[in-house]
Amino acid sequence: DTGFITAPGGVPLGRRLRDDRPEKLLFDSRFILARVEELFARGIAMRSDARRRTAVRDAALLAVLATAAPRQRSLLAMEVGTQLIRTDTAYELYLRRPDMKEGNRLEHEFPSQVTPILDRYFAVEHRELLGMAGHASVWVNIRGEPLSARAVDGAVRARTRKLLGHEMGTHAFRHCLTTTAVLTSPQAALDVPVVLGHSLQVSLEHYNRATAVA
Repeated sequence: DTGFITAPGGVPLGRRLRDDRPEKLLFDSRFILARVEELFARGIAMRSDARRRTAVRDAALLAVLATAAPRQRSLLAMEVGTQLIRTDTAYELYLRRPDMKEGNRLEHEFPSQVTPILDRYFAVEHRELLGMAGHASVWVNIRGEPLSARAVDGAVRARTRKLLGHEMGTHAFRHCLTTTAVLTSPQAALDVPVVLGHSLQVSLEHYNRATAVA
């Protein structure tokens, strides 16, 4: 029994030891989406086809993260017409149990601001990047292959560093979205787990950074 070492008195070491890491810098998800829309507009206007394709793709990627914040595993699993579907009015996200960390199912409709970004990406840049490749992955690299986890992380960090002046990984969007929801409406704290696909306890204990403000 090593519990007395890893969790003395039943309290994990992580809670007992002082955390000297700086507090994570969070952004309002609506502000992030506004900056993403700027990236999208600049991307469309780029003269270089290669830069245009990656800029519009990254704008679509960040728009999905800002408004739904799926885990990286779910992000990489997205396929056109399966996990990401265009309806008459909007785009909807359907994540099945194999796509989710905790084996849940998730259905989410993206806000209207995301629609023109995804429409353009799938109509132009996604087709150009995909070329003759025979797969349905939503996120595609310049060689027509599905983006790897490392490539997604690199793209997100590079874009957020330029757009926000602060580098963020994919998971940070989950903190931002939860905190934004709670700051907007305290009652929204009960709705966040439905969007992010985790338990209410996890949402309130680990993702809510709005306590001090409230």
